[in-house]
Order: sequence, then C-alpha cells, then structure tokens
Amino acid sequence: MSKMKTVGIPVVVVLGGAAVAAAVSVMATEPVIVAQDEPELVVQTQVARVGTHQAIVAATGLIAPGREVFVIPEVSGRIVYVSERLVPGGRFRTGDVMARIDARDYELAVEQQRGLVRSAELEVEMERARQAIALEEWRLLGDGGEPPSLVLRESQRAAAEMNLNSSRSALDRAQLGLERTELRAPFNATVLSEAVDEGQVVGPQSQVARLIGTDDVRVLLSVRLEALELIELPVDGEQGSLVLVRQRVGGDRVVERTGRVAHRVDELDPETRRAQILVMVDNPMSLGDALPLLPGAFVDAEVRGRSIEGAVAVPRAAVYDGNTVWVLSAQSTLERRSISPVWGDNDFVYVSEGLEDGASLVLSPLVNPVEGAPARSLGPTESQP
Repeated sequence: MSKMKTVGIPVVVVLGGAAVAAAVSVMATEPVIVAQDEPELVVQTQVARVGTHQAIVAATGLIAPGREVFVIPEVSGRIVYVSERLVPGGRFRTGDVMARIDARDYELAVEQQRGLVRSAELEVEMERARQAIALEEWRLLGDGGEPPSLVLRESQRAAAEMNLNSSRSALDRAQLGLERTELRAPFNATVLSEAVDEGQVVGPQSQVARLIGTDDVRVLLSVRLEALELIELPVDGEQGSLVLVRQRVGGDRVVERTGRVAHRVDELDPETRRAQILVMVDNPMSLGDALPLLPGAFVDAEVRGRSIEGAVAVPRAAVYDGNTVWVLSAQSTLERRSISPVWGDNDFVYVSEGLEDGASLVLSPLVNPVEGAPARSLGPTESQP
C-alpha cells in the first residue's frame, strides 16, 4: 500500500505541472485586449470672417532733406552786410536777404550801360531820319522806280538796331550782376552752416552757407519686395499711399508725422536687398511745441496700402510652418488647411485662400497634431483686427 502511494504522488505532480504550463501557454498566445476611449482634445477656436482689410506695410528708413543747397556768390566783392539769422539754426523765408556784397561797382556798370543804350537808341533814330531823307531825294531825282537798299541806308539802319539790341543785353547783364550782390534764400530754409563775415572778400569759388528746406523732408523707406504690389504710387493726379512716420526720441516720446509715397526707387538696397520707396513729409520742422522731424534720423513707418477684399485675418499664433492652419470640422475633428498669405503684420496674417467664412479656426497651440483627431471647442471668439 505504501508502495502505491510513493508511485502516485510524482505522477500527480507531473500532471499538475503540465496543466499549469498549458494554461500559461494559452494565455501567452491569446492576450486579452481591453478597449479604451481616445482622449478628446479641448481647444480654443475663432470664427473666421472674410472681409476687406487695408494692407499696412511696416518699413524702416532714413530722413533726408527735401532740398539742400550750398550758397555760393555769383559775383565777386566785399561783404558789407550779414543777416543776424545767418547762423546755424537760423531760418529764412524765400527771398530773404542773407548777405550783401558791395554793389557800387555794379551800380556804376548799370549806369554806364544805360548811357550806351541811350546812345544806341539815338543812332537808330538818326538812321531812320536819314533813311526818310534818302527816300524823299530818290523820289525827287530818281526815275520813278524802287530805290535800291543802299540808297535807303538799310544796312546802316540794321547795324544801328543790332548795336541797340547788344547794348540792351549788356544793360540786362549789368542789372543782373547788381541783383546778385544780394544773397537771398532760394526757398524756405534753415542754416546748417555758414562761413562768411562782414569785410570778407568772396567770389564764385566761395561757399557762404549750407541750407536745407523746411517745407518738407524725404524719407527713403526699405520694404519687403513682395510688399510693393500693396503700395499705391501717385498716378494720373492721384496721391500715393498715406504713410505714418515715427521717430523715437527716448523714453516713451515719439515724433509722428504723416506723408505720402512719392516714388518707387527702381533699385534694391545694395545692403539689405530690399525694395525702396520715397516718401515726402510736409512741415517736418514745426516751430511750435511739437518736436521736429530732423534729417539724419532713423524712423519706423507704416504705409497704408491697398484694401484687400475677401481676406481672413489669422492670428500668427495659429499659423504653422508659414502656410498651415488647423480648423475644427463639423464632425468635431481636427482638419488641416493650407493657406495663401497675402501680407501680414506683427499680430496677424491675412489670407486670401484656404479658409471659408465661418470656419472654426483653432487658436490653441498644438503639439504634433493629427488630422482627424477628435476635438472640442471651449467656445468660439469673434476677435478680429
């Protein structure tokens, strides 16, 4: 009996082990799959609205004088008068006298030429009288035919008239020299520098002063090449695009002036390879409380260009890789859209293709988004620029 028990126990152990091994094998080859719900993404959306937007082109540039001249005398002489305003910063209106050259020599030249003109006029009158006498004598003594030109002294009269014209021209030249003894401002201007004093002898090689105009300044702005098509140039009497020019003068103070696009420069900036436009700004150097817009300053500018119809303003934060946005479809899933930006500013990209009116634009940042992934909106916003 004890011998039977000794034999049976190992058999039971072996059979039990085999059963356990079989069970483990079955479980390893047939795993149990438990279905799990994919998590739903919660995003902030904005309703896309198609509308008309005015292009605002950002630009930078440098202010230059609208007019700039070096005042150089056209006649020689000694300076006898200098205006007290002929100092750096002094201002002149068009035609104001800045300095005078001793005019006595030029006044004498004018008087001399006036005498020569009067003498030439008398010579012409005498030749006309001689011609009348010659004609009368021909009628009395001639054979009734037409008198020849030599008899009528036509050559002498023509020479007298030519001498009169020459004398009058010399008088005009003398009067012009007299006028040039007064150095006048050619336009409304401010003095940048001067180099003249009373008693100084000047001539056509002497630089008296350097002036810049105060009526306007030029601003050469640098813009992106693709932005040129958004900027309106003056054509057929129409004004160019309005431009807001800003010069920062420290702290929160900003000098602002408005101008107009005057020209497009048909050459890229050799340093930045950007396009250039010329803007004219009127009344930049106000004498009131406002700070002036001075030549030589660097400025920022906003060019108000053409109005673009059928465009959607898309926040820059919602744009991926420059031309991709995500929208929430009607089935509450993420949908990828390729867009065609027309232009952009610091906050928005303006899109003409890729988004329809009323589309739910996803504003929330997405990390490795998958098209077709379920998503739910926190609530649309109508925020637009």
